Order: sequence, then structure tokens, then C-alpha cells
Amino acid sequence: MKNSWLAILFCITAFCAFGCKLPEMTLEKLNAKVDPGVGKSERALLVEDVSRISSIEIQSAPGTAFDLIFGGTNTNHVLTYLDERINYFIPEDGEIDSRLVIVRDSLFPDNESSSKKVMTMATNVGTVLWMIKEASSPTEVAFRFGSRLIQLDSSRVGIIRLGEGYKEDFAPSISRQSTLVHEARHSDCTGGLPRSTIEDLINGKLPEDPACGHLHAICPADHSFAGYAACDKEAWGAYAVEAIFTAVIAKTCTNCSETEKQIALISAADSLSRVLVLEDMLSGRLGPPNMTSDGVRD
Repeated sequence: MKNSWLAILFCITAFCAFGCKLPEMTLEKLNAKVDPGVGKSERALLVEDVSRISSIEIQSAPGTAFDLIFGGTNTNHVLTYLDERINYFIPEDGEIDSRLVIVRDSLFPDNESSSKKVMTMATNVGTVLWMIKEASSPTEVAFRFGSRLIQLDSSRVGIIRLGEGYKEDFAPSISRQSTLVHEARHSDCTGGLPRSTIEDLINGKLPEDPACGHLHAICPADHSFAGYAACDKEAWGAYAVEAIFTAVIAKTCTNCSETEKQIALISAADSLSRVLVLEDMLSGRLGPPNMTSDGVRD
């Protein structure tokens, strides 16, 4: 099963950071917790990016894709979207398997616990960790965050592992903000996780339907990212959501610089180029955005 988890992680974009131990921090405008292992520079960027999202002055029209995705027409609604899907930020330098612990083996009496570790190739996506927890049933699994354990009860547990590029301020601010929007979409298990898929995961088979976690697809041979899991074969996945966010910034932002708007426009074009069903999505043939998230289903 180890290889299947690794393959799933290639289908989900994530980002990280090295850092010294600091107190746990809560991002005020997002209400997400920042792990003690996340360093000062990454923390400063997170505060800056979340604050900037809240201050961007845009106005999309009611009934548009932006409105349907974010539940409103301005960046206050973008923050609500993020708040529902991102709850924790962790650094890159810690091994994920050292944070996954068996809380209680249901084969033992309820009052017994174990400190054994569950070995997994998962890195930073809460949805994948939730899938592992479901596939590990009846053993109950939790995630260590600082000095406490986080229950993996939903795909929207929202664990984001900050990447080295984020720490180094490699990408412009608009790109970092759109990355948060992109990553948040991976917290949605749209349509739920079929029990048959859990059985497939246990047997090392990857999910055929990308909707739970909005997993990326391998780009085709004629694509600039051919061979990489950097495309979406579904409508309204992470790249489409990111594209709508940056396109509206490029078109309607009144307090962005021309450089910011150009970066947003380039980002939108790049994201849309990765949606393999773009024409059918934009024409409406694949339906409106479904922003719901569900649990395990039969």
C-alpha cells in the first residue's frame, strides 16, 4: 500500500518550510493553527498573505463561477472558503509518519492505547491522511500537532505542509495566495469516498474518480507538463478554482498594482491550461461547481 499513498501524493500539490521551534500560532483572519516547527519567515509570509487576501478589493458578479465557488462576490468570502478547508500548517522538516500515531487499536479494550507509529508516505494533505485513517480501520489513527493529537475525522481536517518555495519567498505574493486557494480545494471530498475505493486503497489501487480530494491527473503527451501529475481531468478541481480566483483579481482588483494584476492574469491562464476538460467546463456541459464535501459512503 506504500506505493499507492506515494502516487496519491503526486496527485496533490502541497508546499513546505524549514524552521526552528516557536510557540504554536493562530492566524487571526483565517483561524488556522501554525505548528511550532514552522519558522519565523514562513509565519511572516502566512500572516502577510492572509492579510493581503482580506484587503484585496474585488467585486465579482452574483451567479458567476466565483460566486458559486466561494459563496459570495468578494475576498471576505474567499477567507470563509479557506477557513472551512485549512486548519493547520506544518513544516517540511518533520517526517509525516512520525506524526501519525495509533490512538487506539479497537481490538484492545477501549481504555488501552498504543504509541506505535503508522508508516505512510503521506506528506501534507489532510484528505490523504483521512483516507489512510479510513483504510486503517478498525484501528483509529490521529495526527500529532505540537503537543496534541488531531483527529482525522474528515477530509476537511485541512493539514497543509508548507513548502520550501513558500519559505524562500520564491513566488510572488499573488501566487502564494492562489496556492492557498488551490490547496484548500483538495480538502473537499466531493461526492464522498466509496467503501469500495477504501478496499482498492488497501490493495494498492489508486482511486479512479478524482473528486474525493480533487486529485490531479497526468498531463497528456502534447501538454507542456507531459508526464507530470499537474493537470485536472475533472471540472472545477483545484486548478479551475485557483484560475477563477486569480482571473477575478486580474479583471476587477482596484487596489492591486499593474504588476500584481499581470501576475494574476498569467497565473489564471496557466491554471486553465491544466484543465483537460476546459471547453466542456466553461460551456456548462459539466454542470456548476460543486463545493460540497462528504464522508465515507456505500
